[in-house]
Amino acid sequence: MYIEYSGNCIRMLQVENNSVKFADQLEYVDARYFYLEPKINHKKINEVSELILNNLKRNNIFTDNIKFVLDSRLAYISCIPLDYTDEVENINSSLIWEVSNFFPENYKNYKVTYQRIVHENKELDHLGNTLIIAYHKNIAEITKRISEISSLKISNINFDVFSACSYISQISPRNFAALGCKKDRLDLSVYINGKISFFLPVYVKDNIKDVLQTEIYRILKLNGYEEVQDIFLYGDDVCPKILNLLEGFNWKFKYNLTDPFNDYSAEALIYDGRVEPLKPFSFTSLFGLK
Repeated sequence: MYIEYSGNCIRMLQVENNSVKFADQLEYVDARYFYLEPKINHKKINEVSELILNNLKRNNIFTDNIKFVLDSRLAYISCIPLDYTDEVENINSSLIWEVSNFFPENYKNYKVTYQRIVHENKELDHLGNTLIIAYHKNIAEITKRISEISSLKISNINFDVFSACSYISQISPRNFAALGCKKDRLDLSVYINGKISFFLPVYVKDNIKDVLQTEIYRILKLNGYEEVQDIFLYGDDVCPKILNLLEGFNWKFKYNLTDPFNDYSAEALIYDGRVEPLKPFSFTSLFGLK
């Protein structure tokens, strides 16, 4: 069983033998208000645990293992330069310094991981050679509490930008760009030869069209990304709007709105008596957990 908590949506997916057995979407408070409160809110933990558990029981879903994917807005994810010839202590200090710039008051409460990026094209070196991921320690603690209260074993936690690209990597060429679309943010991931080359979160306040032209296209037109021909869109309800904007630009790319339900022949589950049909592109991150 796979569960995603992004924005105010809790999405659930069960896949067996490459066939979708169950898919549903629930609404609760925005994940940022749930996970990033100054103190752990035990009342909300109980509520969301009960919400998930009751939904599974109502649909006769039985599972002993949950993989969990979370909203990228709960973490600090960025590409930065690091000197890997330096001592390990100095590298760790650089990572902590980076996080402290964004969370000066509580950076010590953040768990920091990183991944080295090797650019085959030296023209891309200025983008940074390290993907840094930092998230508040409460995120793991809260998820652990959900697991304990619901008696559902949560064995894996990931962020949507990585699990979505894991799915896209299975259906696309080795060189592609993925655009995670949310109402207030766009997550650009670029993959070269099947490996992440760059990640950029862009916050959107007003005009998405301007952001696409100035921020997103600025990266995709860089020397070294000539082989990137496909852009895959996934995420919230704003995806079709952004797709229409992209198709209006005179750019070289082929645009793809992800549809994992079609890949798994699960169109019947999109409607299934619902007032609002499920959006297949919103479930992309869950399919990446397979």
